[in-house]
Amino acid sequence: MYKSQLMTGYKRYFDLVEAVEKNGFKFDFCAKFNSRNAKYLGIKKLEYYAFSNFEEVYYKHFEDFNQNA
Repeated sequence: MYKSQLMTGYKRYFDLVEAVEKNGFKFDFCAKFNSRNAKYLGIKKLEYYAFSNFEEVYYKHFEDFNQNA
């Protein structure tokens, strides 16, 4: 239930990928966001600043989480 609520919230702004593996770990889903903003001076060739944002969120559900194991 919590997974579906998270996915509903993320899907508006993020690209969702289910059953993803990263660095040998399996996750239930991954939410990815990528954005680039720039300011121009008249034409696009005269860009005077730009910044990019990239964010990844990985979700994994555990039935039993034992900290001693």
